[in-house]
Amino acid sequence: MKSSICTGVYLMPPIPAADCRLGAPCIIGEPIVNPNVLFDASSTDEYSRSFQVVEGNCVQITAYALNGASVQIEKLFLDPTANIPFDPTQCTCLPPIPAPAILACKPVCQWVLNDCADVRYICAMGVYRLHLVPASALGQAFVVMERSQRTDQPVPEGMVLGG
Repeated sequence: MKSSICTGVYLMPPIPAADCRLGAPCIIGEPIVNPNVLFDASSTDEYSRSFQVVEGNCVQITAYALNGASVQIEKLFLDPTANIPFDPTQCTCLPPIPAPAILACKPVCQWVLNDCADVRYICAMGVYRLHLVPASALGQAFVVMERSQRTDQPVPEGMVLGG
């Protein structure tokens, strides 16, 4: 029997346990999640999910419809001892895995998206999240990210963190 770890990317409805034993992937049944959307009309938290920038990659962040709000980019340091609970004897996915503990968080000074600066690039390795200020902008602000190789896309001077 082959087992897999739930990745947190929910793409399809759950697979019945009988089918899972036949080798089908184990998937948690939740709505489709677009991994490039950090804030949209259905966002309920002033903090986005975290995302990682790896060596040689860049992330372009673009904000729409901020209407006077701002989006602060924050760098995170996560608990390196967090481990993923997984029972290899089970084929069904475990309940959603808790997010790793955030040990430290710091705003990246003057690295903010707003109505006048709606595109930023992050090319410095690390784990990041966005903070929407004020929280009353939830449901209006729309922020997306796009990943690319550092060598594939020239980035305008003054718009890149870690360039």
